[in-house]
Amino acid sequence: MNFPKIDYERGFEDLTNDSFEKSSSLKGILSLVTGINIKQPLNYNPLEGFARLSEVEYYLFEKINSFSDVSKIDDNEIIDIFHKIQCWGGRGGRRIYQGEGFNENFKLDVYKKVVNNCLTLDLENDWVNEVSGWTFDLHEIFGIRTSFSTKHIRFWLYKKLKDNTPPILDEVIQGKKEDETGIWISGLNFYNPDSPIDRYKKKDLKRYWVEMIKKSKEENISLLDLERILFNHFSVRRDK
Repeated sequence: MNFPKIDYERGFEDLTNDSFEKSSSLKGILSLVTGINIKQPLNYNPLEGFARLSEVEYYLFEKINSFSDVSKIDDNEIIDIFHKIQCWGGRGGRRIYQGEGFNENFKLDVYKKVVNNCLTLDLENDWVNEVSGWTFDLHEIFGIRTSFSTKHIRFWLYKKLKDNTPPILDEVIQGKKEDETGIWISGLNFYNPDSPIDRYKKKDLKRYWVEMIKKSKEENISLLDLERILFNHFSVRRDK
């Protein structure tokens, strides 16, 4: 897989829209989940008390790192973490709150099973194959697809894999096509038009993770660093 020729030595960075004030996407999801335009608005703001996405990210890593047994985590705390990850991810996470509402759309049993798998991952196993299956298991939940299932996986596997937790695969990383021509104009697919990633296919998610692992080793950086460097690079290019 081809990658952009950029500076990979700068390490982990905050998101380009780290401040809540600068993120229209964040404002959009928080307005939706607590507003009156959905059947079951939340009775609280999941990101109350935070001012930056980096603060939420740090909180989630620290919180999840403190867990070891899903049976000892209160269901309400698991649901709160779910909401925090969805909101951290921006308005693309809105679908689970729409339609019949969160209580009908969410499947706690599915989510807890994946959480348990993450907290008990056997580090001797090939996580790419195993975790790709768990990622697609999350798609049993209405409104959750790869862009957000990989966000949840990324956070919950931090307990086991730390800075080499599986990177997110969303539209920014994958890339977009120009409507009129069908040509890839952004993301990794801009650099790989003959073998583009389809984030809705499990085989492509596995290929992406394998290539990201390879690239991180070449650059001597963590997967967390690599994911963020690419995300910020592609985000800036999309905004131009």
